[in-house]
This record gives sequence, C-alpha cells and structure tokens, in this order.
Amino acid sequence: MSSYDNHSLVSIDTANLRLGSLPLFADHTCPLANGETCGPCRKRHLLIVQINAALKTAAELSKQVPGINTEINQIHPSSIHRIPMEISSRIFLFCVHRGLFDTQPVVNIDIVDPDLVSGRLGLGAVCRTWRQIAWATPQLWNFISIQFKVDKFPARDELVKEWLSRSGQLPLSISVFERRYVEENPYLPLIGESTAHHFHSVIQTLSSYSNRWQNLSLKLPSFLCRRFADVTSHADVLHTLHLLPEFQYNEDLEDKEELTFANFTPRPRDVAICSYRLKSVHIDWNILTHFYTKGFHIDECLELLRRSPQLTHCQMLYIRETDSHFPVPGNPIVHHVLRDLHVDFSGGQEIEELALFFDNITLRSLTHFRCGLYNCSLPGDLLLSFIERSSCCLRSFRIDDVSFEDDHGKLECLLRAMPSLSDLWLPSYASSSSISEDPPQNVFLLLGRVSINTDDESGETFLPELQNLTHITGPLFSWSRMLNVFGQLESEPANPFLRPLKHLTVRCRTFDQDNTIDKQSVLRILQLKRAGIHLTVIDEDAYEHQDLLRLSMAVHGISEQGQE
Repeated sequence: MSSYDNHSLVSIDTANLRLGSLPLFADHTCPLANGETCGPCRKRHLLIVQINAALKTAAELSKQVPGINTEINQIHPSSIHRIPMEISSRIFLFCVHRGLFDTQPVVNIDIVDPDLVSGRLGLGAVCRTWRQIAWATPQLWNFISIQFKVDKFPARDELVKEWLSRSGQLPLSISVFERRYVEENPYLPLIGESTAHHFHSVIQTLSSYSNRWQNLSLKLPSFLCRRFADVTSHADVLHTLHLLPEFQYNEDLEDKEELTFANFTPRPRDVAICSYRLKSVHIDWNILTHFYTKGFHIDECLELLRRSPQLTHCQMLYIRETDSHFPVPGNPIVHHVLRDLHVDFSGGQEIEELALFFDNITLRSLTHFRCGLYNCSLPGDLLLSFIERSSCCLRSFRIDDVSFEDDHGKLECLLRAMPSLSDLWLPSYASSSSISEDPPQNVFLLLGRVSINTDDESGETFLPELQNLTHITGPLFSWSRMLNVFGQLESEPANPFLRPLKHLTVRCRTFDQDNTIDKQSVLRILQLKRAGIHLTVIDEDAYEHQDLLRLSMAVHGISEQGQE
C-alpha cells in the first residue's frame, strides 16, 4: 500500500525511554561530600536537560504527522483511495469474521481494557481513510460478541455504545458469554451474584437496543440472563433466542424462574434453552423451526412437538423420565415437516418410558434421525414401529451408546426398514468372545454379501443407497468383516448396480491398548483407497485423534503405494 500509515513512525514514549538500563530522565545528586558537583555530573545533567527538550519537541512534531499524511494521500492516492467508498465497504465486509456463536468473541472486548481490538477495530486503526470507511459501514457493526470475565470488572460499556452506534438501524446479532459456559469446564471460576452488578451497565446498554434484536445468544448464569428479559420495547424482529445457563443433570428445575419477557411475547424461529421447564417458557411456538434443549422430561418433549407445527430441526438431550406435567396424547402426534431429530435419553429408562415417546410420535418428513440410549438395549421393535408408522424417507441414521445384548436380529430388521438410507453410524463394543456374534459385525457381512443391487424382484437387497458408513468401536473388532462391506467393488467396479458406498470411517476407542492394524488389513485398505474409497481410521483416545492407518503403515514399513 503506497498511502502513508499514520502509525508508521516510531512512537516516542518518554516515560519508558532507556539508554541501556539507565533512565535518561533520572538525575541524581553528586556524591561529593562538600556539596559541590563534579564535572561529569554537571555534563550529564546538562545532557538530560537537552534530551528532555528534544523529546518534547519531537512529541509535538509527531502530532502533525497524521494530518500531513492525509494531505499526501489526497495528492498521491493509493488504490484504496481511488476505489469508490461503496466498493471499499464491500471489501471490508469480506475481511472480517461474521460468525455469531463462536467460542471466541467477534470483537475481543475486554471488560477492563477497551484498547484490545481485532477485526473491525483493526480496520479503523490503519489510516484515517480506512477509519472513515469502516465507521460509515453499518454492516460491520451489527454483530457483537462480548465475554464477561469473572476476574475483571467493573464492566465498562463505552466501547459497546460506540460499537452499536455505528450499526445504523440494522437488525442486531448479540452474543454474551462467560468462558466457563462455553468450555463447559467446571474448574473455571463463575461470576457470583455478589459481583453481578458490575456487568449491569453493559446489559442495560444492550437491552436498550431490544427493538433491533435479531439474534440473541446468552451463555451466562441465570441471574444475568433474566436481566435481558426486563426490556421496555418489543423485539419484533427476534429470530434467534439462545439462553444457555450452566446445565447440571441432577439439578431440580421445579423452582427455576420463568422465562418471561416483560412487555411482549417473542416469536422466534430458532430457540435453544436449558435449565428451564417447558411450562415456564413463554414464547409463541407457532413459527418455531429450530429447537435445542437439555433436561426436558418425556412429556415435555411430546408437548413441544405438539406446540410447534413448523419445527424442522429438533435436538433434545438428557431426556428424563416423564414427570406428568403434560397429558400423554391419546393418539400419536403427527408432525408433517420435522426433518431432523436428535434425541438422547439420560440412561436407565425402562422400555415403557422409551415406548411413551416413540409410540406417540409420527414424523412424516423425517430424513435425519439420531438416538442416544446410554447403554440401554436396542429397542428394535419400538424403533421399527416408529419408522414404519412414519412412512418417512430416512437418509441418515445414527445410534449411540446402545447395547446389542439379546439383539436376535433386531438391528438387521430395523435397517431393512430404511432402504433410502445414505448415511449410517453404528457403535459396537464387542468382547473377545462375542466378535463373531456382534450384530454390527454381522451387518457388515451382509453389506458385503449383498453389494450388488439387481433389478430382479427375487434378488436380495440391503441398504442399496448407502454412501457413507461410520463405525464407532472398541479395540476388539474384525477388520476383515469391516473391509468386506465393499463386496465386489474391485472385481466389478463399473457395475451400475453396485452399492454407491464410497466413504468408510472407523473411530476406534483403544482404551490405551495396542490397536495397530494388521499387515494384511493395511494392504487391503490401501488397495481400496486406490479404487476410489475414502477410508479414515482414527484413534479416539489418542492425542489429537491419531491416524491409526498411518501409524500402522509405519509399524509395518508400508508406503502409500502399498509397497513394503
């Protein structure tokens, strides 16, 4: 850039200038006993006086540099000065990060030191022209993310006010968080109620813009979250509402405060809440499309589906047994637009509790289904009944932390009811004595045996549309069965009826055991990769999820080309 940078000169800090380790401005009394000053001390004193005067003059002169640089840039403009302001603004928008709910703030507003800058403020620090362009571009300033720090207060909101004042009248996206709630680290200190008042000024400033809230995400203690609800104007454009105080699975939510906005009922489309009971959340559910929660009871989950006819994506974690706050529906709730459902049960539920949920929902448009059971036995009959009753075209199925004891073919039967499936996640933690009888391993054998989907009505088909397979396993499993899922790929690579399975991921929990892949399996994997298969093997327990394939290749002395 040929323009002059207003910060390119060396800044003279007279308070910190040093000659070696001796402060230039520190004078001293001559140690001669008779009170007279020796010749060298007099010279040093006179030198310091001259340096002080010179530095003062230099400081005064340096103040003139920015103005002169601006005049020079007008006569000798760089490319940024020749580009129309509208185009420069557009370029600036491409230069800054626009994510809202990242763990790192969009602008690093330190509660004590407002001089910490990044992104947008950095643009304004380059030169006066850049600052004028950045300050006059509202789209740079309608995103703000603030971290409250437990050890740094009182909160200073001057920078917040300046930031938002540049946003014009655009809708605002606001994220306020405390580090512990983002990292979910119980060892980090928390903001206590006794120090909460130090952050009230920032909250008040943000609340004064409530009529322009479009996206609001709060990852703070509940006593700070509730202050955002006490607003004086309607948030009519509110689209996203995320209120995520710290969640503790065993906490009693009966006495939790209600989520009520003082002067209006929000109508968001995207809601994420935890540590709130459904009956205490006062919003309009009719246009909700995305929902996330932790700790709901089964009856609350069913009621949520009943209240939200436009819901398309739903994630409900740590689901508890029913609490009878809402009546069980007499007939299954039929939902016509829900496409993506992720449910995780807290563990220990009896089959009757699981039946209470799955027997009372019918999801016609479901395409992505993920279910966590936390070591419960696979409720194959329940899931099969739910899938068949829904008559949905399922594209992705993932089941986590499930036990396959007493499976008796339930997994295979369930998967046969999903012929449209393209993505499959299966866990398996077989013992050394049960590998040959492990249901997922048997599914892999079946995939290999029925890898050709003929158009013959009498021919057997099994998951004919499968493209991606992920297997989460322990240290004991059969590599030969796993790799045979591709069947006749190498002998008939051009067969149009060959299953389109091209991606295999093995996520292995080694539990610190030696899980090196045997030599023949390594060679087979490399052969499959050369045939166009994308195959990844990861040690989940290793630092940074170590690549087991590369480790095994090194152990056996095998190159990428499969040569020893």
